[in-house]
Amino acid sequence: MGNVLSSICVPLLHWVRLFGWGPPILYLLYRHPLRGFIGVFIYYTFLSRFGPWVRLVQWFVGQGLDPRFHLHLQQPLDTNKRYLVCVHPHGVYVDGGLYSIVFDKEGFEKKLPGIKYIGAGADQVSYLPLFRELLGGGSSDRSQLIGVSKKELLQAFERDPNVSIGMCPGGFAEAVFTDADNRVEYSYLKGRKGFIKIAIEAQVDIVPIYQFNVNKLYHTPRILRGLRARLAQRLALPMVIWWGWWGTNQPLDAHTQVHTVVGKPFPASQYSLEELDKAHVDYCQKLKALYDEYKHQFGMGDKPLVFIGKDFHDRDLIPQVFRRLGVHTSQAIPNTIRHKMEIQIMKQAKRERREREIREQRLREARIRAGMKEETDEDEDDGDELS
Repeated sequence: MGNVLSSICVPLLHWVRLFGWGPPILYLLYRHPLRGFIGVFIYYTFLSRFGPWVRLVQWFVGQGLDPRFHLHLQQPLDTNKRYLVCVHPHGVYVDGGLYSIVFDKEGFEKKLPGIKYIGAGADQVSYLPLFRELLGGGSSDRSQLIGVSKKELLQAFERDPNVSIGMCPGGFAEAVFTDADNRVEYSYLKGRKGFIKIAIEAQVDIVPIYQFNVNKLYHTPRILRGLRARLAQRLALPMVIWWGWWGTNQPLDAHTQVHTVVGKPFPASQYSLEELDKAHVDYCQKLKALYDEYKHQFGMGDKPLVFIGKDFHDRDLIPQVFRRLGVHTSQAIPNTIRHKMEIQIMKQAKRERREREIREQRLREARIRAGMKEETDEDEDDGDELS
């Protein structure tokens, strides 16, 4: 019976967690607006807070745990300390972290006994079905999910001296670079120092977690990835479309195993805010060392880890056409570093072009004056000969 339930719940959980409920709800609201609105209202005001329903959702998640997801500890963590737990890379939806930490909370707590863990994510997550029930979005205290703002994270550390908080520093911007056909592994950490600054201010160490093979689960389009990543970061909205097996929410290959490795703590608490840049460099080196240590073991030995950021240069056809027309994709997002640099380059090029035109004009005028002088001298010589 258990195998039958799992064979139904495993694919169903993939469908639900990746917003498969969205199209039928939108269709219901379109076809039957009043009934649809009443149903949504009842869900958010009553059903998502109803104990038996929440327990049913939790049971469903337990039956739908996909056996392809595995959790590994590089070394036991000191349970007397608290940490900022950082998951890399984002994937479509932090897939390895969800299955190994959120969905299998009991198994996670068995491997890390004594660790009091809460998650930090976008505020929108607390309103999504399934996550609303699992992360306390329907309760008043949202005890298992907080926002990712600096203020909320620091307040959570101040309120509870024993709490550890998990987050994904790459965010929606990193999700854009999820693709099973990538020849490299992208980490959107270049220039992103906020999470390290929070750890330094809260005086906690950072536990890096790497999800191996998580980017192999789904395809995403490669068009304008740099632009979409910058927009996602600025607007706090996902700019990614994905498709799996036969265009569904099911992972592409049933044999792909996702290994989520909990690395050794990074001593962020030993740095000062004046050493923030150094701490960021050291953390990226530690994350790369963690990746390089396990990539061969988990079938990713052919992929280097590349750190990218706002300066990622799109090379597909559309940005090439834009550049031929004199338009840069980062100009769609004012006040970004890339945008400011491009504005400066354009202004400098305009000044140089104007100065070159002035020099050429002066040179032409000088040649004309020189030519007129030569003609005048020749006329004077001719006059002298005639006289």
